This record gives sequence, structure tokens and C-alpha cells, in this order.
Amino acid sequence: MSFNNLSGPLPWSDPQGRVGSSQNYAAAPSTSPTQKSGNNGFSSIEIASITFASTIVSVLIALIILFFYTRKWNPRSRIGGSARKEVTVFTDTGVPLTYENVVRATGNFNASNCIGSGGFGATYKAKISPGVLVAIKRLAVGRFQGVQ
Repeated sequence: MSFNNLSGPLPWSDPQGRVGSSQNYAAAPSTSPTQKSGNNGFSSIEIASITFASTIVSVLIALIILFFYTRKWNPRSRIGGSARKEVTVFTDTGVPLTYENVVRATGNFNASNCIGSGGFGATYKAKISPGVLVAIKRLAVGRFQGVQ
């Protein structure tokens, strides 16, 4: 009832039911959920709402941090996939095959160069050098068929 600029006597009643007025402006505490509590000026509903909102925001921040931590997100990376960038050659092409050469030859693993897709990932055609056309199998992360 602070700062309400009210004036005058307050009515009161005692346990015997007699009604009178008081000049000391004392009021009995109320159990209403919207009653202002203490000197801080927040009701219990406001406190519960602030607590709930803070909890939701904290959980969302934690989930965002977990998402970026587990994905090891790099905004400048143009090539997605695992951190391991290995090339295994099964046939000698006479041209050294590096991961960068394979990415360039497949057009950054462009769908227009995809010639098939299976249980282990997609297969791409790649022109490594003039006259050297090879098939590149890009293993899919998270697939568990066969021996890894």
C-alpha cells in the first residue's frame, strides 16, 4: 500500500466483530497471489514469471552453445562433412590425388557430378586432369553399414 497517496482512517474489526476506525493505517496481511510482497514491489506472480522466463532463456542459450560445440561450426568452411579429409586410391591414375584436387574436380561435390548414391555415400565423376576421368566415392558420415 506504499506510494498510493490515500488518506483518512481505515475501518477495522476486532475478533468480537466490533467495527471501528484506526488512525495508524495498519492493514492485515493478505494471502492473495497478486498481493505485493516486502519492499521490492514484485508480486508472487511476477516473481514466478521472471523465474520461468529466466529458466527458458538459460536452457535456450545452453542448447545453442551445445549445438555449435558439437558441430564444430566454421562459417567460412565451404566443404561440409567430417574433420578427416582423407583420399584412398585403389587404382594408380598417374596423377597425385589430394583432397583439394578431388573437391575441385567434382565441383565441390556438386549434385550435377553425382553418378550414384548408396549405403556408404554418393559417387561422383571427376576429371582429375585431361584424359583422366575417375569415380570418387564420398563416404557419408553416420552410416553404419559394413565395416567402417
